[in-house]
Amino acid sequence: MSVGRAEVWIDVPPSEVWEWIKAFDGIDRWMPGIDSLSIDGDDRTIEMLGMKIKEHLVQINDTQMSTTYSIVDGVPVDSHKATISVEGSGKGSKVVWEVSVSPDEMLPVFESTYQVALEHLAKLFSEPA
Repeated sequence: MSVGRAEVWIDVPPSEVWEWIKAFDGIDRWMPGIDSLSIDGDDRTIEMLGMKIKEHLVQINDTQMSTTYSIVDGVPVDSHKATISVEGSGKGSKVVWEVSVSPDEMLPVFESTYQVALEHLAKLFSEPA
């Protein structure tokens, strides 16, 4: 099992960023490449890049501003667990997306995908309303 992370700094308070991150049914608002998203209880199905990916929500922790989920189908992994967290950083926020995945060869795919998504999220907050 390999462990990796992506992170970005956003110049807005953590509570504002957390509202976007904690919405398990709202990742399509800020992650590029999602064609469709559906929710069934604690499971979400994302269609992107010709794949139909099923993810299971493990936990949302408002106190720690973190959400954890696992991919359960649709991607060639033996195991996957990811946590997105928001931390105060000066006058802004640091958003960290940590992942543990097997097989090890999949780690660079997830790290780059998550980094692109976080950079897109940061860009959304920097654009005028």
